[in-house]
Amino acid sequence: MKTERNKKVIDKTQISKKTTLCKNCELIQEKQKKIQVDLDKRSLADMENLRKRHHEEITFLLKFANQDLIIDFLSNVDTLKLALQFKNPGPETQKFLIGIKMAYQKMHKTLKNFDVKEISTQTGDVYNADFHETIGSEWNHNFSENTILKIKRSGFTLHDRVIRPVQVIINQKKTAKKN
Repeated sequence: MKTERNKKVIDKTQISKKTTLCKNCELIQEKQKKIQVDLDKRSLADMENLRKRHHEEITFLLKFANQDLIIDFLSNVDTLKLALQFKNPGPETQKFLIGIKMAYQKMHKTLKNFDVKEISTQTGDVYNADFHETIGSEWNHNFSENTILKIKRSGFTLHDRVIRPVQVIINQKKTAKKN
């Protein structure tokens, strides 16, 4: 009889151990599921971030893809602007100037369509290295130092990014050269 009792006790302990093991297995499986769900969510988030970053890079590249073409185009705008500054035109020249003015306006409209804007600069403005390029200096006592005396070439931005700075001559005292 003792052996039968022992068997029943052993069976009960084995059943208890098996139950505990099953519960542990279930806990482990639940943890594995949670970990897998978390990994899946992270992977999806990483993929979404990568997609967004890729889209932003492509948008940026497309936004400035025409930059070199526009810079070359600006030299033609400069030529037309110079032609419009012709003083005292005769009657025949006046007709050409009307055509040149129309072409100049059309070019400006085209630039505006591509979000190219002329940098607004006037004589007397304070020099700003972000928008201006100094090509020379002179001294004029009527202006404060580091102000713009002359504008030699217009500058432009493409989507608010400077693609060609304004070329200016600034007001600056000449310093004596030491030997």
